[in-house]
Amino acid sequence: MAINMNTVWAVAVSPLLFRSRLSAANGMGVVLSTVGTYLCTTTRAKADRTAAAVPAATPGVPLLSWLTPGLLASVSLTAVEMGGRMLVSAFDADAAIFTQAQLVFAGMVSAVRLLRFPQGFVAGMNEVPLAFNAALAVWRVKWLVWIAQAVQIAPNPGIAKTIMGGGDTVIATLVGVVAFGSELTAANILGVAMSVVGTYLCVG
Repeated sequence: MAINMNTVWAVAVSPLLFRSRLSAANGMGVVLSTVGTYLCTTTRAKADRTAAAVPAATPGVPLLSWLTPGLLASVSLTAVEMGGRMLVSAFDADAAIFTQAQLVFAGMVSAVRLLRFPQGFVAGMNEVPLAFNAALAVWRVKWLVWIAQAVQIAPNPGIAKTIMGGGDTVIATLVGVVAFGSELTAANILGVAMSVVGTYLCVG
């Protein structure tokens, strides 16, 4: 949900901040991708429910307990990505280097927060084996750089975000079916199709 709303915000602010143009096909692509993402969310919800056996999962979670952080994340993602594009342009910087510099400071902040972990820093680092943490960290840095480069180079960063969101929705929906045994409803199938077509129109 956060990624989907982030796409909407990015499309909305791009013409204002960067004077980006949105063609009729692009506009239709954004709409199709957004609606398709919404239709695919039922599979994600079912996938989430398969985690009910995990102690951390609480049935009957109030709507605002996950909706509020989701919306805050979507606004924050837009602010960071669009603000990053403006800063890179203003200082004639390299988007990849700028992103990785931010991640250095993000690591410092994370280290400080882990110090406050109830069982201590080492216990916090080892909740998941360090090898998995390290591998995912390397991968996270890479795809965050890809996002920064796409947002920086694309004529309309909102369109770049739509393409990412559409692709993410399709992949996440299919993974939910294969990996978590989620059921694929007619609405899900329609959502995947709409996301694919919407992403294609955004590229054109």
